[in-house]
Amino acid sequence: SGPEIADTVSARENALKVASENKNKTAPTVVDFGSGSGNMTLPLAALLPHCTFVGVDMKARCIELLQRRAVAASMDNVRGVLGLIEEYNEEACDVVVALHACGNATDMAIEWAVQADACFVVCPCCVGKLKFS
Repeated sequence: SGPEIADTVSARENALKVASENKNKTAPTVVDFGSGSGNMTLPLAALLPHCTFVGVDMKARCIELLQRRAVAASMDNVRGVLGLIEEYNEEACDVVVALHACGNATDMAIEWAVQADACFVVCPCCVGKLKFS
């Protein structure tokens, strides 16, 4: 698990570096599909305060916790969106991340990133174990 974690961190850092050097010179937007309560979104947002982070999750409780945690940490670069990945159409982004996006959510995150011409870092889980997400 050590090398895999290092590879994931390195890939995430590279994608975020690319986003930071985006052609529009605007603040990069990172969308975390399947964000849950922000266990990856919030640390990244703290490390990269010049980026805008959007956590997307289909569970209302998770989005509520994400937003509450962001407010408690005085992070104004984080917001949550309740919904499914395939229905997300809020805004363009520079980087898509999806850590343990269950079932077909990983495929949806990659598809969304490709259509948006965004960098992406995903780490799938539950492949073949879930019928529906």
